Amino acid sequence: MVRLVCSDRKSGQVVFKKEGYTDKTGKYQIRVSEDHLDQICDAVLVKSSQLGCATMSPGRERARVILTNFNGISSTTRYANAMGFMVDEPEAGCAEMMKMYQEDEEDV
Repeated sequence: MVRLVCSDRKSGQVVFKKEGYTDKTGKYQIRVSEDHLDQICDAVLVKSSQLGCATMSPGRERARVILTNFNGISSTTRYANAMGFMVDEPEAGCAEMMKMYQEDEEDV
């Protein structure tokens, strides 16, 4: 689940919220018809739909979205940066793979 949250730029008070759900590929759409010119809007992760993958990745739990038509962008479609969750248990062989990449970086 993803939530779009818009706050007043001056007071910080939340003035708009709308939720959406991801499809099986992790993509989502939240349709907004209002203009949010003087607001700061973020797409925010709420909950993962996958068991074993529920921990929000630090720094990737929200993405800023500009929701106004008064910014020079001709399209009404906006794209948020990637957000994501981390798996609770790493895949088998992951530690060895990371070690291999670290060794390669030391050679550079």
